[in-house]
Amino acid sequence: MSFPNNRSRCTSRGFTLVELLVVIAIIGVLVALLLPAVQAAREAARRMQCQNNLKQIGLAMLNYENTNGELPPGCRAVADDENRWNVREGWGAVILPYMELQTLADQFDWTKSYKAAVNTRAADTFVSSYLCPTDTFTDELIEPQGEADRFAPSSYKAVSGVIDLTRSSGTPAYWDRRYAQDSPAALNDHSLLRGPLTATGPNYILQPTKLKQITDGTSQTALAGEYHTTTLADARKSVWGSGWRYFSKGHFIRGSLFRIPDLEQCISLASQVYGSEGQFFCFRTFASMHSGGVMNFALCDGSVTTISEDVDDEVYLAYGTIGGGLDNGPSTAPAPPR
Repeated sequence: MSFPNNRSRCTSRGFTLVELLVVIAIIGVLVALLLPAVQAAREAARRMQCQNNLKQIGLAMLNYENTNGELPPGCRAVADDENRWNVREGWGAVILPYMELQTLADQFDWTKSYKAAVNTRAADTFVSSYLCPTDTFTDELIEPQGEADRFAPSSYKAVSGVIDLTRSSGTPAYWDRRYAQDSPAALNDHSLLRGPLTATGPNYILQPTKLKQITDGTSQTALAGEYHTTTLADARKSVWGSGWRYFSKGHFIRGSLFRIPDLEQCISLASQVYGSEGQFFCFRTFASMHSGGVMNFALCDGSVTTISEDVDDEVYLAYGTIGGGLDNGPSTAPAPPR
């Protein structure tokens, strides 16, 4: 006698189209949720690396001060630097020995201009501590505006001072250049507008800053900060091997538009507000492409702080001066040359 097989037969089937679409949708949602977190983690790591770079820069400047009794110059010029051949070393080259880069420092000859062939050859060396990983233009040599040579880029500028037209009777004071000593535009030592790393020169009014001159406290004064831009716009990118004004030093400037990390946009907006002079403020500013519009700065006590691009102007400007306030400053001097 035969018995029927009551075991159910196993049958296999594939996914229906609806089920497949549901799975794909779920995967898409998970990716959409995870991708921002991954990007945020990567940016956090980049920002931390940037802060570490500025920490090294700040400590190198303080070690320079410990050895020489004064902070490094923003740059040194032997005469009016309207002629770039009068400019010698800038801060980025001066502190190389204090960043364990003595061999690179030895390649420079500072009896000659930064434009001399011996110096431009050394200045095309990429220095990792001068490059923020969030910065866009850091993987190729830069030919700055007005130069015939190419230089290694930098993501950082020294703090030379403050531009605040409301406190200087509408006359901008540019602390990143050295004027002729007898020029009516020569800057006096206005500690309420000058920063710690100005342009200096032999027999010039402004000499390198001593820590005792920072009367508002070293923890409240910035030494160096970030400058990134989404566009090169006439190649105004910072380079560490040049001490010339637009390429190595910056100002804390009144107005949030000067903290926009897009040079072309800054120039467009500034020109509407300040006329043709506005573009020169944009060349001298600080800005970064970190998420949230934050900028990192090394302070004169060796620490690093983060400042938001929408910070109150009074708080922001106070970081750019050694004098602890902005109640005074040059008010009668004629507009200096650009």
